[in-house]
Amino acid sequence: MIIGSLRRVTRYASWPRIRKSLKGVPWFPLVIMVLFVVVGVFGRQLAPHDPLKIDIEIRLLPLFFMKGGSLQYPLGTDHLGRDVLSRLIVGSGVSLQVSLVVIAVAASIGALVAVVAGYLGGWVDTILMRLVDIIMSMPWIIIALVFASIVGAGVRNIIIILSIFAWPGYARVLRGEVLRIKQGDFVRLAVVAGASKARIMLRHIFPNIVNTLVVISTLQVGSIILAEAGLSFIGVGVPPPRPAWGAMAADGVGYIFTQWWLAVLPGVAIVLVVMSTNLLGDWLRVRLDPKFRQL
Repeated sequence: MIIGSLRRVTRYASWPRIRKSLKGVPWFPLVIMVLFVVVGVFGRQLAPHDPLKIDIEIRLLPLFFMKGGSLQYPLGTDHLGRDVLSRLIVGSGVSLQVSLVVIAVAASIGALVAVVAGYLGGWVDTILMRLVDIIMSMPWIIIALVFASIVGAGVRNIIIILSIFAWPGYARVLRGEVLRIKQGDFVRLAVVAGASKARIMLRHIFPNIVNTLVVISTLQVGSIILAEAGLSFIGVGVPPPRPAWGAMAADGVGYIFTQWWLAVLPGVAIVLVVMSTNLLGDWLRVRLDPKFRQL
């Protein structure tokens, strides 16, 4: 009985902290991102029709509220008679997969390079930062075109090329954090205590850049989705017939004056997701950065 009372007291006492932590949450972007993740994971189960099924007899059906539209295909069909809604739903999985894998790879490489370069300094820092400068100065779209022409288009190749060009941004920003953190008293005490450089970087430096790493990753999601959509739009991304938002928009451009929704709907999906990730990233930056919490 006493234990039950203590649990209730603890629960009631923690509620104000939960409310405070959720203060200012951008709910609309949060809902959009939750829907994006759910639809991206369970897209095949949620799609009302087979996104790859071709039916010329029902090609170019309009939206359900327009003349000739049908509730069976609420967002119409494309030039091959494929259900647009199903292709949008399944196509979200491609964007989700690419963004998560690229973020995981780029964040890992970027954080490793930043910690090593920032803490060790000297020639190690010089070499790694010059490598970052070289990669960041390259025209990634042109290199992506060349890469795709050599090895072919595909999700795996998109992940490789975007990961190569995404990690330097992490390294540059996080290195500045490492330079600041390594001047802290706790790092100097660890050096005096005889801790190895590897232990200091792993146990003292890295945990203190995690907040910044999370914020960068959140902001990067939108950029990665936009980059993937751009590559698919110009034909070097996800190969047909697999649905992808960028490829769907490219297919719809030819019908922009007659069936405008074929190009507009994928574009709206991209804008909503990218905008939501940016707004959530800004909110996380305010919540996780002590300088902003003091304002």
